[in-house]
Amino acid sequence: MYKVLLPLHVTGYWFTVEGYDPLHTGSLGAGINLTPIEVYKYGGEPGVYFQGGDRIIYQTYLESFSRLGINPISIRVGSRNILGRGYGLSGGLAIAAVLLAVEGGTYEELGRYVHVSEVVNRTGYGDVTGILTGGLEVRLSPGAPGIGRVEKVLVTEEFDIISLEVGNMTTPEMIIRFGDRVAKVGPKVHSEFLEDPSLTRFIELSHRFSIETGMLKRDEVESIHGLLNSYGLLEPLIGLHKKKNIILIYFEEGYGHEASEALSKLGEVKLFKIWDEGLVLRND
Repeated sequence: MYKVLLPLHVTGYWFTVEGYDPLHTGSLGAGINLTPIEVYKYGGEPGVYFQGGDRIIYQTYLESFSRLGINPISIRVGSRNILGRGYGLSGGLAIAAVLLAVEGGTYEELGRYVHVSEVVNRTGYGDVTGILTGGLEVRLSPGAPGIGRVEKVLVTEEFDIISLEVGNMTTPEMIIRFGDRVAKVGPKVHSEFLEDPSLTRFIELSHRFSIETGMLKRDEVESIHGLLNSYGLLEPLIGLHKKKNIILIYFEEGYGHEASEALSKLGEVKLFKIWDEGLVLRND
């Protein structure tokens, strides 16, 4: 039986670049791929079935199949419903589904259909290329897989990474609220990252991007620091940044479980490691 290992992809900083068509439109920036969720074919009405029975259907998903000229399928996801949180799943689940439906074709080829559907529906601009790359990725030119240029940054650190889920915001809402500041701050941060691309620099610059765009509030940072300090966990904290509805918090290896327990007092938490492989289709 085929399954897809789909990494959760969180962009640390970015800015959108409009091309002459959706294939050549995308974002420049950098993002990190985290411990994957498993995705399988499933019976029933087309859509995405999460643990707990939630069924979700959304336009980017349907349109990805329509552009391929095939009927949409249903998929089962080994996770509770985390669509729309900031993990890049609008594009990720769509490409996982078309790969399971076709069971052939290249990731790059199928990823182009999904990328175009994302851009047209304004649900993502760089997640598909980032997910297919894996690890810590940096997008150097905009566009769909095989058109945009993306590279993997060497990572030697072994950090524990916690996502703290807060708030409720869609991608179009994020663009409306923060689009102008993203367009101003993103290019500066991107230029600085390219001077010294590394995981620690990514965390540092993503934090600055989150603060300067207004996505991450200083009182949120103070609340997290205060809680961690009360548990004696401030020293192993590496840094943090925010994307839409999640704050990613990095710790020295070995502190993840203890920090997760403490941070659960502020919201829903998940513990991750960096996933270097990118999306993987397997036949078990």
